[in-house]
Amino acid sequence: MFQDRPLTLRTLLRLFWFKITVTWALTLLETGLWVILPLLLGFTIDGLLIGDFGPLWQMVGVLVGLVLVAVVRQLIDTRIF
Repeated sequence: MFQDRPLTLRTLLRLFWFKITVTWALTLLETGLWVILPLLLGFTIDGLLIGDFGPLWQMVGVLVGLVLVAVVRQLIDTRIF
């Protein structure tokens, strides 16, 4: 794989651009879901105070999505790197 190329960062990025892109995309998605949790928690509390369960189900959906993204990202990180 590296017989005719020097082992540099540029070489690694050229050879593994797709795997690196997928890993970074999943990392950014996971981080975005973590960042939005406090906002959703506030909406959920406000909704439950008036008897609306819609925001609660939205938060449950985001938490399930967060778990799935985190597990997939860690599986891919382990397999790729």
